[in-house]
Amino acid sequence: MSSTRTPLGLVFRLGITVAIALIAERARAQATLHYEAPGDCPSQAQFVAEVSERDGRLDLADPSLELRAAIARAGKGYSGTLRLHAAGAVPAAPREVHGVRCDEVVDALAVVTAIALRDAAAEPAATAPETASAQPPPARDATPAPQTPPSSTQAAPAQKPAPKATTVPPHLKGSGDALPTFAGHKELPVPAGTLRFDRTWALTLAAGAELGLLPDQLVPRFEFTTLQANFVTPPQGASMLLYPILHGRVSVLGPGRFETRETSTTLVGLQSAIGTCLTPHFDTRGLAALFCTELGFGVVQLDTEDRAGREVQSKLLGYGSVSLSFEGRYNLSSLLHLGLELGMSMRTQPFSAEAPDGSRIFRGTTILDSESSPGYGFSGHALLGFGLHL
Repeated sequence: MSSTRTPLGLVFRLGITVAIALIAERARAQATLHYEAPGDCPSQAQFVAEVSERDGRLDLADPSLELRAAIARAGKGYSGTLRLHAAGAVPAAPREVHGVRCDEVVDALAVVTAIALRDAAAEPAATAPETASAQPPPARDATPAPQTPPSSTQAAPAQKPAPKATTVPPHLKGSGDALPTFAGHKELPVPAGTLRFDRTWALTLAAGAELGLLPDQLVPRFEFTTLQANFVTPPQGASMLLYPILHGRVSVLGPGRFETRETSTTLVGLQSAIGTCLTPHFDTRGLAALFCTELGFGVVQLDTEDRAGREVQSKLLGYGSVSLSFEGRYNLSSLLHLGLELGMSMRTQPFSAEAPDGSRIFRGTTILDSESSPGYGFSGHALLGFGLHL
């Protein structure tokens, strides 16, 4: 009985010894991580735990890979830096993240570190089948293809997003705190991930009336407007509106008619304008309120006849204009919206008609007029419309 037990015990003890040696070798053969942070930041153990939660494993990466994660105070917030270096490879450019709180920076830096470790672990696995197939016939594969050493510079965050990243819904909102795009400066700390940029278009057909082109007369006005707004959405946050909001319009004026005892004048015009808008609230699934200013130009045809139908005067006027307007729009669905517009315009000259002897038949509403200057034409309009937003 003792002769049977002795070989089995030796085999058992030998197996345990080999297993312990393999475990010790595996513990030694892993990437090295150095972590530095202020005392009020999460510890290295917490940082490693967050990296592991995102499938970042030091034991599967190239043992020659060295990672240095450092966090420091920067102004009113914190900044984090990750540096990678592998034996035989050119050191990768440092990767930086910024945030208001240290735990935010640690979380973002853990995402970046996990991505780097996953990429470093994937490269040897990708070349493993080729190495295995080359070993059985050494004579035929005497000159195998050169292997590229693993490099930490080949990370592709766009193709391998962090597991905790969320898909941004298409519901977009913005307000008056939009980021500046022309002048000014604004910093926005964001966690690691993907920024999403969206562009929306609104096309509207509207109809209404304009007062002031002809004395005490409402002139029909028909209009086609376009509006473009841009949004940016951080990985974990609400969308923000980017200025400028571009606005353009093409308007048809008339036909309008002004009559006296002796004459009748018909007005027809066409004008266009382009400008920008500000908004206190913009919701692609609800209410949008816009305050717009525009510069434009147009032409108007004025034809005056006497009661017998004979032509008294016919003239074509060109003018420039400055407009201010308020536009309210409510989005009924993902495509349709209703719109209301209230506005006023100032033109470089008022509309008027004259008799053959030079006497004035009428003149539209004017402002800033004097004996030496005819002043500027002034009018106000109100429109209702519907349209599409894309």
